[in-house]
Amino acid sequence: MKRVTGIGGIFFKAQDPAKLRTWYQEHLGITPEEHGAANFEWRELENPERIARTVWSLFPEDTRYFDPSDKPFMINYRVADLDALLEQLRREGVQVVAVESILVVIGITTSTLILKMKTLKQQE
Repeated sequence: MKRVTGIGGIFFKAQDPAKLRTWYQEHLGITPEEHGAANFEWRELENPERIARTVWSLFPEDTRYFDPSDKPFMINYRVADLDALLEQLRREGVQVVAVESILVVIGITTSTLILKMKTLKQQE
């Protein structure tokens, strides 16, 4: 089973998101859209007529969006079959804490996974 097919988004916390967003725009050319996130568009290798995107976004350091994680970043993975992946992860001893499935419409529908999970340490 193909598990992860790509990166759907990269999100991280900042003390001053607006200031950092400006720095990235000035020095790296990452230009945010109205909502503050930048979209990097690309085409899928196996389906080149389909346009996909990877989202890059900054959040305030006190955001609750990353919960239950206390980490300052979050990576969203694109997956081909969310239900099959969750079933496989559970069989492998991964405790799934929360799952949000987002439907993105770009001419055709694709799905992106936000999977918040923690791995249980194996007892030896």
